[in-house]
Amino acid sequence: MGTGSRFTADRRSLPRALGSAVAALLILPLAGCVDLTAAVDIDSGGRGTGTVRFAIAEQAAALLGVSSAEELRAEVETGQFADTNTSLIAGDGCEVEEDGSTYAVVCAFRKAEFTDPEGLWVITTSDDSVTFRYDNGEAAAQADDDDSFDLGVSFGDVDITAAFPGDITSVTGPNVTEVDERTVRIRAPIEEAFTVTVTSGIDRSPNLAALLIGLGVVIAAGMVLAFLLIMRRRRPVEPGTPVPSDAPPPPTP
Repeated sequence: MGTGSRFTADRRSLPRALGSAVAALLILPLAGCVDLTAAVDIDSGGRGTGTVRFAIAEQAAALLGVSSAEELRAEVETGQFADTNTSLIAGDGCEVEEDGSTYAVVCAFRKAEFTDPEGLWVITTSDDSVTFRYDNGEAAAQADDDDSFDLGVSFGDVDITAAFPGDITSVTGPNVTEVDERTVRIRAPIEEAFTVTVTSGIDRSPNLAALLIGLGVVIAAGMVLAFLLIMRRRRPVEPGTPVPSDAPPPPTP
């Protein structure tokens, strides 16, 4: 959206226009500098395994009082985010990345439960389905209510991939595409307020890979046992030891 309509000669709108100009100077260094990337593989019990990555440009981090990737990790692990996202940061831990222009924190989680309605996402289950709900928050909607701060600036992107334990049966909400029958991808500006809900069935059929591995183990064990039996039969016989064909008949009563 252009700014021409905001900077008018009307005296009544001048303070509003100046407010927009100041806001622009403050937030433009943050434009496109914050990214959230995540991948979660959901099992039939509604538990998630995957990673989440928070990244912010160093210039933008400095404006927020963050001067290193370690400080960013501290914010993620002990700040307000940690209060509602313990499942994300209490798993395999968070690692830092720093490339000279960006600070990033990558948190890995394994078979974590996501039931806190204030968390990054919520996963619920029923007898035959799994539901994943992602809410990008209300902050953007509140900011959008005041068009003095609607400057057409994007702060960054959300990019989330979710894989389900069965075929997807329902998808509601914007900014989401079905990658395949069991996977969706959510991509949107990080400041946009929206909600996505995805439901899938639960495939309870035996895992083919596990069955093949198990069958291979059984066959291998059988081959080893057969080999041992063959080698035992071929073991040399001590001289003078009667063989079954030469053994004397048992005495008759």
